[in-house]
Amino acid sequence: MEPQENRNRPRWPFILIVIPPLLFALGVFLDHREEAILQRMQSASGQIQKAEVYSKGQGESTTYHLDLRYEYTIAERDYSGYKIGLANIMYNEKAEALEVLKKYPKGSQVTVYYDPQDPELAVLEKSEPGNGAMTMALSVILLLILWPVAFLVLWQARKNQTSAKL
Repeated sequence: MEPQENRNRPRWPFILIVIPPLLFALGVFLDHREEAILQRMQSASGQIQKAEVYSKGQGESTTYHLDLRYEYTIAERDYSGYKIGLANIMYNEKAEALEVLKKYPKGSQVTVYYDPQDPELAVLEKSEPGNGAMTMALSVILLLILWPVAFLVLWQARKNQTSAKL
């Protein structure tokens, strides 16, 4: 049978303690996978077909996204891509998105990096952060927020148990 003091201890803080390391491990896995893809990518010439900014949301929750399309040819087959880097990035300000698009005016020639194992997977910049790097960064932020909360709750529960014994 479980001791009385352990039965009264809240369990949900332990979930808060486990989430950031699990997310970090996922980020490391994704980062290694993305790095392997980036290492094998080859380059081809492409042309920007569409370069626009669109918004989602309303008011303070509005985010801005790139609607970017480029075409490239591999082994006499035409492909269409839309990514700058491996991760899809949103912007809080329209000016930020427009600044990025300045590098890719409609009709301009660009270097496209594609995966020879999956030529439909293409990016314009190999140096942009991928989903793995963003997941690791998120896990660190969550760790800095969730761990103090979890430890504070556990400390308070233990303090309450100790005072209840007296």
